[in-house]
Amino acid sequence: MKKFVFFSVLALLTTAAASAKSFSGLSNNTPITLNKIVDDEGYKTIHLLAENKSEDYDSIPLKLELIINKDTLVDYIILNEVMNKTIKTFYQYEGDRVQVNLFIQNDSLIEIKNIKGNIKFDDPMILNSNRMTNTKSFIGNYWDVKQNTMFRIIKVDSIPKTTRFTIQFDQNYAYDKFYYQINVLAPDSSFDSFEGKISVNKGDTLNLTTSFIEIPKEIGITQNGKYTVDIVPLMGVQRINGVKSIGYKTVSVF
Repeated sequence: MKKFVFFSVLALLTTAAASAKSFSGLSNNTPITLNKIVDDEGYKTIHLLAENKSEDYDSIPLKLELIINKDTLVDYIILNEVMNKTIKTFYQYEGDRVQVNLFIQNDSLIEIKNIKGNIKFDDPMILNSNRMTNTKSFIGNYWDVKQNTMFRIIKVDSIPKTTRFTIQFDQNYAYDKFYYQINVLAPDSSFDSFEGKISVNKGDTLNLTTSFIEIPKEIGITQNGKYTVDIVPLMGVQRINGVKSIGYKTVSVF
């Protein structure tokens, strides 16, 4: 009964040929590919329905490439017996060229024929909104520099404070360092801007766990009123994959 339901769903999905593709095998050098030119702005998801029927591999590492214009975002996924879930959420702008590539992640040439499935573009049902004003979470776990990441910090007492920012990275962040610029507008309309970098992946291998890394530069909050802080990545691309959130905490200085 389980296999009948799976293949019935798979047959229905093949009718959406423009935004979905079915497959009966995967390899590490010939991807399963979806392409589209965006005609509406908003969030989209990539949904994967797959069944591993291989007798030789209990789990199969997969590599997902999401290419939006000139930006390439790479995520790594493990396929065990069956997968039926959203594997990436992203924001698209009208006119964007989007390509999705699904491979087996392996350094040596490999092809596994006993993997049946379907990959498709889909609309998200619900997007979680972040209610914490001191933290901004990035839907899809990537930072799009065109989206607003400004923080407003209000001081109402006489105690001087300092603000420390922390960035959360996950296993899909592919760079050794993160370069950034911080712009600060103070209550008296004075403006300050500075650049910096932090080390994310240290050593010879990429970090495969989630990490919280604090920006070493602290922002002094000494005047009463509203501070506006804007943090901008300086990575040379519009979308930086593997960034889950950025937030701050304010500490009193005595």
